[in-house]
Amino acid sequence: MKQSLSLHHATKNDAIMLAALYQRCFGDNIWQASDFAARLDVPNINTLIVKSKNTIPLGLLCYQYDLPQNDLLMPPEAEIILIGTDKTVRRQGIASMMLNTLDTINHWHHIFLDVAEDNIAAINFYRKHGYIIYNRRKDYYKAVHGKRTDALLMKKSIKE
Repeated sequence: MKQSLSLHHATKNDAIMLAALYQRCFGDNIWQASDFAARLDVPNINTLIVKSKNTIPLGLLCYQYDLPQNDLLMPPEAEIILIGTDKTVRRQGIASMMLNTLDTINHWHHIFLDVAEDNIAAINFYRKHGYIIYNRRKDYYKAVHGKRTDALLMKKSIKE
């Protein structure tokens, strides 16, 4: 069943709500309200929140970006720091909505992200949205029982 959704930019006042949503998305509390509040204080970090029509937060996408400064020839780029959807509403287009919105927020040339190499569902999801693997970080993520897993570095070219 499709529901009416809205997308908003988070403010510092949303930090507690974002931490609770993070817990519903990932089942842990690695990111606390103070972590969200600190990131929302940084000028080049934004967080998108998807809410249901009754204002229940269902998804979040935290990203940082670099914009050209003065006459520098650096293209505008973004990096997804975190994306998550409440486990109870997955596969309803919420993450796609956030990615598609990020594509249009600025005139990005590239959007980057990294993902654990064993997260096949996420890798396939990102590929479906035009992301390609361009590199890896060896032993980047902690895995179960003290083992580590590589991060796959992915990017989407919006404008060359």
